Amino acid sequence: MIEPAAPSDGSAAAGPRLIVESLQRIGVSLAAYLPDEWLEPLIDEVERAPTIRGVRIAREDEGIGICAGAFFGGKRTVLITQNSGVLLSGNAIVGCALLHHAPFLMLVSYTGSITDRRFYQINKGRATEPFLHALGLRYAIVEEPAQVGLIEDLAAYAYQSAQPAVALLGRTVLGA
Repeated sequence: MIEPAAPSDGSAAAGPRLIVESLQRIGVSLAAYLPDEWLEPLIDEVERAPTIRGVRIAREDEGIGICAGAFFGGKRTVLITQNSGVLLSGNAIVGCALLHHAPFLMLVSYTGSITDRRFYQINKGRATEPFLHALGLRYAIVEEPAQVGLIEDLAAYAYQSAQPAVALLGRTVLGA
């Protein structure tokens, strides 16, 4: 298997560090996350951030409720999960976040994308974008550290539209 190239600055932590810096600039103070191999470097950066409280969850759909509830309590939030978790959370996204106009970000590892190169993940990748489109969620694919600014654009959209927005994060930007 051919591995994707490392981040351009030579540091595997460049992407996760830049992502957390973006989260801090947009005022995220709570991050709900479900541990995942690809997301580990990002979760580690979130846990080190003094202004973001990390909350480990057991199921992705409970993260939707936590992020929506925290928004109504005056916090900006992010859900960090794998794309299979988003696929599993459709009911919570529609019945909680969209119904009640709760904006937050979802930072989603994009397993099964064209750059994943693990054939057994392909069905997750093939279903992710059509699923987000069917729910009417705006999303961007962030593959490289230079694209991290898209996360701030998604946050602006989320808070202006009062609905979640999704950043699909490739392996390279995650440093995985």
